[in-house]
Amino acid sequence: MPVASGRAATLTAPAGQSYHFGGDATHTTAHAAPTETNPNIRTLFWGPEAPYVADQQVCLTWDDPATTLGRPYPQPGLAFRIAPSGPAGTGIRAVTITQNVFGRAIWIAWVNTWDTSKRATPDPVTRFDLYPIVSIDSHTMRSPWHVCGRVRGDEIDFKVWIDGAEPTWNDPHHVFSTHLPAGWDTPGYAGGYIGHLQPGAVASFSDIEVRAG
Repeated sequence: MPVASGRAATLTAPAGQSYHFGGDATHTTAHAAPTETNPNIRTLFWGPEAPYVADQQVCLTWDDPATTLGRPYPQPGLAFRIAPSGPAGTGIRAVTITQNVFGRAIWIAWVNTWDTSKRATPDPVTRFDLYPIVSIDSHTMRSPWHVCGRVRGDEIDFKVWIDGAEPTWNDPHHVFSTHLPAGWDTPGYAGGYIGHLQPGAVASFSDIEVRAG
């Protein structure tokens, strides 16, 4: 599906539904149709300037992550190494870092791998506990979340901050790291992820930067 910010690929599309995207290379909005019947849509998006490489970095602001336990949960995220998969190239491979939407633990971020040519659900790699950075208390999170992620070889790093200057990649309080399974050091595009929007809802991403390395 072509979008104003570049391209999009839907990972899960109940009833064939998808999101509508708008914006430009540095700001993207995702809109769920008011007639949406199932919120379990999950979509990747990336800009036309995104290089097709293995080592890449994405920075953006999650303008509206889930911040309270009492509201429906959108699921923003980052996406890396987005590429076709399967014999006919009709599936999608990607690595994602997304906000958790299960069990009300909205301060958790998950690292997952996807290959829709093999299965419709992701394979979890690990999770990061962001509570000390993003929390006000056990019921309310701070917002917006400024995030950066990068993949280099089999290593994936993620940092998040709320206020002030961007932390360096060696900041032990804001940076989280893990290793990907074998076979995921492959080229692709990098960009963002959005899932679980309620009917008629809008998600916004700003300050988007994508680069190789």
